[in-house]
Amino acid sequence: MGFVCGPSVPEETDLTSCVDCGMLTCSRIRQQNMRTIWARAGVLGSVSVAFGSMWWSQQKTEVDPMASSCPAVHTHSTSPYELKLVQVLFRHGARTPLKSIPDILEAQWVPSLLHPPAHTKMNYVVTDLEGGPQPPMPVEDSYRKTTLAGGTFPGQLTTVGMQQLYELGERLRKRYVEEDPFLSPVFSSTEVYVRSTNIVRTIESAKCLVAGLFKQQQTGAVPILTTEALSESLYPNYNGCKLLKMIAGHRWAESATVPDIVDDLKRVHKALGISSNQRVDFILIRDDMVAREAHGLPCPAVLRAWSSTVERRAVDMIYHIYEPSKRENLQLCVGPLLHMLMGNIEEKLQGTAAEPDRKLFLYSGPRHHPDPLSDGHGDLRHALAAVRRRHHPGAAPAPADQGGLRQGVLHRPGPADPGLQRRVLPRPGVQTGPGRLLPVR
Repeated sequence: MGFVCGPSVPEETDLTSCVDCGMLTCSRIRQQNMRTIWARAGVLGSVSVAFGSMWWSQQKTEVDPMASSCPAVHTHSTSPYELKLVQVLFRHGARTPLKSIPDILEAQWVPSLLHPPAHTKMNYVVTDLEGGPQPPMPVEDSYRKTTLAGGTFPGQLTTVGMQQLYELGERLRKRYVEEDPFLSPVFSSTEVYVRSTNIVRTIESAKCLVAGLFKQQQTGAVPILTTEALSESLYPNYNGCKLLKMIAGHRWAESATVPDIVDDLKRVHKALGISSNQRVDFILIRDDMVAREAHGLPCPAVLRAWSSTVERRAVDMIYHIYEPSKRENLQLCVGPLLHMLMGNIEEKLQGTAAEPDRKLFLYSGPRHHPDPLSDGHGDLRHALAAVRRRHHPGAAPAPADQGGLRQGVLHRPGPADPGLQRRVLPRPGVQTGPGRLLPVR
């Protein structure tokens, strides 16, 4: 499967992945450069962005022969193609830190930072995947066991984060409601599917995005579907997948003992005055720094002085933990998510979807995992090839939720194949080489 997209990149570059916030990945990129890419894309950041949308169009019944010879991106009347399905995966917005850095000036995370803006409010209900009661929330329960300085809980979506998701919804509205009337201007659960991890900040992020997308207009309560922690497929599920836990679970603790990382960590601890008995790694330090910055809260000068080191080593830790260049890791971390996305497309293509009028799938997840739609080389083709192999019996759903693919797909009969073919298109306004035609199967 080929992909052609990405801002400000020479035409000869073989692009396979990009994200609206500016991150791009090339299939020939070296592994060591991925650390820079992930950092630039905000792999560890708490800023909310849509990190990928997959959409495909089917040829209209009546086609203008002249128009059919020209590639099209939008679904304007002059295009021979009709947009059929959109899938958007996005991160939650800015939040409170997961843990304050001990022994240094703590920021005050007061309740007023969490007040929801009036325009983000929607009537919604959280259920399991079958429409039943919301499952237990062990991750959220763990947050509620501690309180940050100022009186709020760790990991909570803030007013800033709510506004970020609302604005993201507005961007989607402009494209899919106003510019191209693909979606109805009023939310309808028959047309839109909303899925979230069972964590308050991702649920609230989904609600805020829907509020922006439909300007709070709804025909009924917005159902936000979740699942229990052991079967979650929107992040690498170490608890649900025994094989993944066996292969990579120990690497969380191990990442803080890698020689170069541990040497820098000792220097940072000494500079910040963090006592040796405190378990604070680069990921937690950076998490606190990013949260402060997003909310305009004071950051000690000594902490700012080490910001570049903290940034670099935090990404190194994430890279060490996930080992994205290993095929088996991709299968276990990415497989269930890719199967779900491709399954939605296939059902729409075959006309077998349970909800035939559904046009939009929204997936809200956490933000601290690497790109689930590309491997360590940034090549989605390798990831797809990896997950097509049979999964190990113990491989419960476990994909990551961070990344940046934007894929344009148009279907039409090809001269060599009477069946459907897939044409890869560039993002609007991006100068690239011509799209390539590849068989769907």
